[in-house]
Order: sequence, then structure tokens, then C-alpha cells
Amino acid sequence: MTGPGSWPDPTGRHAAASAQPPRAGSVVPVEARDWIDAFAAALGVDPPDEATVDRLLELAATAAHASQRIAAPLACYLVGRAGIDPTEAGALAATLQPEG
Repeated sequence: MTGPGSWPDPTGRHAAASAQPPRAGSVVPVEARDWIDAFAAALGVDPPDEATVDRLLELAATAAHASQRIAAPLACYLVGRAGIDPTEAGALAATLQPEG
């Protein structure tokens, strides 16, 4: 689990090792938490709390490892569309044995 206001680096790299000065004319990336908070505000909804973030990341990992990586964001989208708790969705995802 990560500390308050911090999320894991999705690349698996240490933040200091990946920190580089921005190139001229490039967009300076912001921290994930800051981006999500701003995006939630733009959508007119509350940002997810840390527990919800953790459950969604677990769901995304389950989807990506059980299928192709594209399944991760789409699984999270479906949770939002279905309006169910990410923990419930993660448990359901872990039981899937799709045909094909």
C-alpha cells in the first residue's frame, strides 16, 4: 500500500531514477493523484479514495494478466458503467474463464 497522496509508479521504476528535466516545448507531466483529482473535478465527481484506487489497480492487474493489457482500462470503465464496488468487481473478474 502506498502512502497518502502517492500512488505506485506504473513503470516500476524508482521516481528519482526516472526523473529527467523536461525537453524544450514538452508538457511537464504531473503526479497521477493531481491529474486524477483535476479530471474528477472537470467531470463534476469526487476523486476516488486510496482504497478505491487500490481496488481498481488490483482489478486492472487481474484483467491485464488474464487477457491482453487493453483489458485493464476497459475493465475499470465497465466497473464505472455498472456502478458496482471495485472489490466486488475484482472478485467477479478473478472467477472469469472466458470462452475462446
